[in-house]
Amino acid sequence: MNFKSILLPVGFLACSAFSIASNAGSYDHIPSTPALDGDVNSSWAVDVFSNKLTIGSTGVFFPNNHKAIITFDTTQVDSSKTILYADARITFSDLPAGMSVSDVFEYTYGNLKIEVAGPFGFGGSTTITALDYYAVPAAVLDDEALNLGWFGDFGINLTDHINPFGQTQIAISLISNPANIAINFNSGEVGANFPVEPNQEPILTITYE
Repeated sequence: MNFKSILLPVGFLACSAFSIASNAGSYDHIPSTPALDGDVNSSWAVDVFSNKLTIGSTGVFFPNNHKAIITFDTTQVDSSKTILYADARITFSDLPAGMSVSDVFEYTYGNLKIEVAGPFGFGGSTTITALDYYAVPAAVLDDEALNLGWFGDFGINLTDHINPFGQTQIAISLISNPANIAINFNSGEVGANFPVEPNQEPILTITYE
């Protein structure tokens, strides 16, 4: 896919989201929970309490094997209000060697698998374990749930997938990985222990009617 071909719809989505937000009544901004962010892989390894979350491959023998898991505490969501829009904003922490932001967007657009856990998390618990790599999700989101940003970030539309009684947990992975690359995102640890500006840890913004 030519990256330029997706700039127009991305711009439209960004403008639409801004328009929605500007007319909304109230918001919640929920950063991800550092202790519940991590990545798992098919060789039964788990990485938590790191400022980076990895998807893709970190070695030639395990292409496509890393899956990043991100958790938002949505118990604070006001159940008396109607959610107009919920956007989880994820930011790249660094790029694969030789790839620009546009290269990564072109590689990942249409190639990201976004899974949403059930109300109790992947595998029945929000604590990350090796089994979470194989856990059955409650929903799998398609390309229409994604909107690419301009500065190394992208949004995931979780409007219909917020768990107001507990944690909202998602998993991100690559559908295919012909270049055998690893892509890293910031985890909640960035906001907790590695302060950056502006708010580059995963953050869920909920807009109410």
